[in-house]
Amino acid sequence: MAAGWSGIEDRKLFDGSLKHLKEEEGHEFAAVDDIRILDGGSIEDYRRYGITGALAQVQFENLLRNPYYLMGTILPLETLVVETFRPIYQRLIKVYPGEACKMVKIHMDDDPDHVAKGLEQIERCGPDVRKEILSAYDQTAELYRLMIQVIRENTGA
Repeated sequence: MAAGWSGIEDRKLFDGSLKHLKEEEGHEFAAVDDIRILDGGSIEDYRRYGITGALAQVQFENLLRNPYYLMGTILPLETLVVETFRPIYQRLIKVYPGEACKMVKIHMDDDPDHVAKGLEQIERCGPDVRKEILSAYDQTAELYRLMIQVIRENTGA
Protein backbone atom coordinates (compact mmCIF):
# COMPACT_ATOMS: atom_id res chain seq x y z
CA MET A 1 0.00 0.00 0.00
CA ALA A 2 2.86 2.39 0.78
CA ALA A 3 4.31 1.68 -2.64
CA GLY A 4 0.99 2.42 -4.30
CA TRP A 5 0.52 5.69 -2.44
CA SER A 6 4.08 6.92 -2.94
CA GLY A 7 4.46 9.52 -5.65
CA ILE A 8 6.24 8.86 -8.93
CA GLU A 9 9.01 11.19 -7.75
CA ASP A 10 9.62 9.00 -4.72
CA ARG A 11 11.18 5.95 -6.34
CA LYS A 12 13.20 5.01 -3.22
CA LEU A 13 10.08 4.64 -1.06
CA PHE A 14 8.37 2.69 -3.85
CA ASP A 15 11.32 0.33 -4.37
CA GLY A 16 11.94 -0.08 -0.63
CA SER A 17 8.29 -0.89 0.03
CA LEU A 18 8.21 -3.53 -2.69
CA LYS A 19 11.48 -5.07 -1.49
CA HIS A 20 10.21 -5.31 2.08
CA LEU A 21 6.92 -6.80 0.89
CA LYS A 22 8.81 -9.47 -1.03
CA GLU A 23 10.95 -10.27 2.05
CA GLU A 24 7.83 -10.74 4.18
CA GLU A 25 5.98 -12.81 1.57
CA GLY A 26 4.54 -16.00 3.04
CA HIS A 27 5.38 -15.17 6.65
CA GLU A 28 1.69 -15.13 7.57
CA PHE A 29 1.49 -18.79 6.57
CA ALA A 30 4.24 -19.68 9.05
CA ALA A 31 2.11 -18.39 11.93
CA VAL A 32 -0.94 -20.29 10.66
CA ASP A 33 1.14 -23.47 10.32
CA ASP A 34 2.55 -23.03 13.84
CA ILE A 35 -0.98 -22.86 15.26
CA ARG A 36 -2.05 -25.92 13.30
CA ILE A 37 0.96 -27.94 14.51
CA LEU A 38 0.64 -26.81 18.14
CA ASP A 39 -3.04 -27.51 18.69
CA GLY A 40 -4.57 -28.67 15.42
CA GLY A 41 -6.62 -25.49 15.26
CA SER A 42 -6.84 -22.59 12.89
CA ILE A 43 -6.39 -18.86 13.27
CA GLU A 44 -10.18 -18.44 13.23
CA ASP A 45 -10.34 -20.38 16.52
CA TYR A 46 -8.61 -17.53 18.34
CA ARG A 47 -10.08 -14.32 19.62
CA ARG A 48 -9.11 -11.07 17.92
CA TYR A 49 -8.69 -8.51 20.66
CA GLY A 50 -9.90 -4.94 20.20
CA ILE A 51 -6.38 -3.58 20.52
CA THR A 52 -5.32 -5.71 17.55
CA GLY A 53 -8.04 -4.18 15.39
CA ALA A 54 -7.18 -0.71 16.69
CA LEU A 55 -3.53 -1.18 15.76
CA ALA A 56 -4.42 -2.26 12.22
CA GLN A 57 -6.92 0.58 11.80
CA VAL A 58 -4.53 3.28 13.00
CA GLN A 59 -1.77 1.99 10.76
CA PHE A 60 -4.07 1.78 7.73
CA GLU A 61 -5.50 5.27 8.17
CA ASN A 62 -2.11 6.86 8.77
CA LEU A 63 -0.61 5.05 5.82
CA LEU A 64 -3.32 6.51 3.58
CA ARG A 65 -2.38 9.96 4.85
CA ASN A 66 1.38 9.49 4.49
CA PRO A 67 3.12 6.47 2.91
CA TYR A 68 6.27 7.17 4.94
CA TYR A 69 4.28 6.16 8.00
CA LEU A 70 5.09 2.58 6.97
CA MET A 71 8.71 2.97 8.08
CA GLY A 72 7.60 3.98 11.55
CA THR A 73 5.25 1.00 11.82
CA ILE A 74 7.78 -1.57 10.64
CA LEU A 75 10.75 -0.46 12.71
CA PRO A 76 9.34 -1.18 16.20
CA LEU A 77 8.50 -4.77 15.27
CA GLU A 78 11.80 -5.32 13.47
CA THR A 79 13.65 -3.95 16.51
CA LEU A 80 11.69 -6.29 18.77
CA VAL A 81 12.65 -9.21 16.54
CA VAL A 82 16.36 -8.39 16.59
CA GLU A 83 16.46 -7.81 20.35
CA THR A 84 14.30 -10.69 21.59
CA PHE A 85 13.58 -13.48 19.11
CA ARG A 86 16.84 -15.48 19.46
CA PRO A 87 16.44 -16.07 23.23
CA ILE A 88 12.68 -16.60 22.80
CA TYR A 89 13.33 -19.20 20.10
CA GLN A 90 15.82 -21.04 22.33
CA ARG A 91 13.18 -21.24 25.05
CA LEU A 92 10.40 -22.27 22.67
CA ILE A 93 12.24 -25.22 21.13
CA LYS A 94 12.79 -26.67 24.60
CA VAL A 95 9.03 -26.91 25.05
CA TYR A 96 7.57 -27.18 21.53
CA PRO A 97 8.60 -28.99 18.35
CA GLY A 98 10.88 -26.87 16.16
CA GLU A 99 8.47 -27.10 13.22
CA ALA A 100 5.87 -25.33 15.40
CA CYS A 101 8.17 -22.34 15.94
CA LYS A 102 8.62 -21.29 12.30
CA MET A 103 7.25 -17.78 12.71
CA VAL A 104 9.88 -16.88 15.28
CA LYS A 105 12.69 -18.71 13.44
CA ILE A 106 11.95 -17.13 10.06
CA HIS A 107 12.09 -13.63 11.49
CA MET A 108 15.09 -14.41 13.67
CA ASP A 109 17.08 -15.76 10.71
CA ASP A 110 15.86 -13.56 7.86
CA ASP A 111 15.48 -10.12 9.39
CA PRO A 112 18.60 -9.16 11.36
CA ASP A 113 19.59 -6.41 8.90
CA HIS A 114 16.12 -4.87 8.63
CA VAL A 115 16.69 -2.45 11.52
CA ALA A 116 19.97 -1.12 10.10
CA LYS A 117 18.46 -0.81 6.61
CA GLY A 118 15.40 0.94 8.00
CA LEU A 119 17.49 3.43 9.95
CA GLU A 120 19.60 4.14 6.86
CA GLN A 121 16.46 4.77 4.82
CA ILE A 122 15.07 7.11 7.49
CA GLU A 123 18.35 9.07 7.61
CA ARG A 124 17.96 9.84 3.91
CA CYS A 125 14.59 11.49 4.56
CA GLY A 126 14.10 15.17 5.24
CA PRO A 127 13.37 16.46 8.76
CA ASP A 128 9.59 16.73 8.25
CA VAL A 129 9.36 13.16 7.00
CA ARG A 130 11.59 11.91 9.85
CA LYS A 131 9.26 13.63 12.31
CA GLU A 132 6.28 11.73 10.82
CA ILE A 133 8.21 8.46 10.95
CA LEU A 134 9.16 9.03 14.60
CA SER A 135 5.54 9.77 15.44
CA ALA A 136 4.49 6.53 13.73
CA TYR A 137 7.23 4.64 15.58
CA ASP A 138 6.10 5.95 18.97
CA GLN A 139 2.43 5.25 18.28
CA THR A 140 3.09 1.75 16.94
CA ALA A 141 5.45 0.80 19.77
CA GLU A 142 2.87 1.91 22.35
CA LEU A 143 0.08 -0.01 20.63
CA TYR A 144 2.29 -3.14 20.41
CA ARG A 145 3.01 -2.82 24.14
CA LEU A 146 -0.71 -2.51 24.90
CA MET A 147 -1.49 -5.46 22.63
CA ILE A 148 1.01 -7.68 24.44
CA GLN A 149 -0.39 -6.50 27.79
CA VAL A 150 -3.94 -7.42 26.73
CA ILE A 151 -2.80 -10.83 25.50
CA ARG A 152 -1.00 -11.50 28.79
CA GLU A 153 -4.04 -10.44 30.82
CA ASN A 154 -6.34 -12.71 28.82
CA THR A 155 -4.08 -15.74 28.55
CA GLY A 156 -2.08 -15.72 31.76
CA ALA A 157 1.12 -15.69 29.68
